[in-house]
Amino acid sequence: MIRIIASAAFLTAGICCAPLAQADSGEDLYLDSIHSRYFSHLHTDAEWLSEAHKICNQHLNGTDDLELMDMVQADLHVPETVSPTLVGDAEGALGC
Repeated sequence: MIRIIASAAFLTAGICCAPLAQADSGEDLYLDSIHSRYFSHLHTDAEWLSEAHKICNQHLNGTDDLELMDMVQADLHVPETVSPTLVGDAEGALGC
């Protein structure tokens, strides 16, 4: 009987203390998206993330997507065709 109780206690402790599987963060998802694109070499991960957070902050403050695309082009000196992807990916992955 004692073995059963001890086994149950260890099993319960193992379940309670087992590390939870971590889902990718929004930043990880954003960077994964960037890394899959032909323009990923243009900036460092830190630069991409900094701009993504800037996009979100501006979006949450009411800046529309066209203005965000202009901002991205000015900040990162990327082609006009790239900025919609960056804005959409940031808003989607970071949830803003």
